[in-house]
Amino acid sequence: MLTRAPLFAALALIACSCEAPAPPPASPAPVAAQAREHWLLEPGHHTAVPVTPSLPAELGEVQLRFTQAMAVQQDWLQQYLTELQLPPGARLPYHPNFAITEAEYQKLVHAYENPLFAEGDRHDLEVRIDGDALRFTATGALAPLTQLAIEADGRLRYGELVIDKPERVENLKADFGTWSGFSWRRDASNPSARELDALDFALGRTADRRFLHLSRRRSDGTAMIENIELLAWID
Repeated sequence: MLTRAPLFAALALIACSCEAPAPPPASPAPVAAQAREHWLLEPGHHTAVPVTPSLPAELGEVQLRFTQAMAVQQDWLQQYLTELQLPPGARLPYHPNFAITEAEYQKLVHAYENPLFAEGDRHDLEVRIDGDALRFTATGALAPLTQLAIEADGRLRYGELVIDKPERVENLKADFGTWSGFSWRRDASNPSARELDALDFALGRTADRRFLHLSRRRSDGTAMIENIELLAWID
């Protein structure tokens, strides 16, 4: 599942001369054409609608008991995961230490795998070309996007983090629909030290809408330093 900053200002350098004008610079079209494949969004103003997965109301108390139990049993949970050695994406088997019944756990798992999606308020999202990179101007819930830059060669920058190139995605099934596009991923987490350091960003299209997804999680082993999960439709 595609599984929750300061603004960057555009800079312009204007040079004047009384001498004969210099030859015009090379056309940026080739760079733009190369970049547009993985940029997916045209420069200009767009409307972004944040989307959040939600659980049925009747499972709210069940989820609370489960998350509280896991929060106070971190040592046991890590040992349990180590013993199981589950492949990525595999379901965690039920255990009484979850502090919920097995029937409640099955309902919770089903809700996680088939989430409801609630659309939030509509926000303005400005997409601009800055040098050879695509950048975003946004506020509020979309503010984390201002740290992103997608360069013409496919390199993604998020603050000081760099992902060299994206992965092309074709007809991948997700909770919100089947999509195609591009995904950038970096995971330098250290599970043995309980340190998270993961960044995921995706730009894509479903059958009828465009979307973006940003996930940034970082912890120092004792507390979360960054915990961003943003999924938004782009109109």
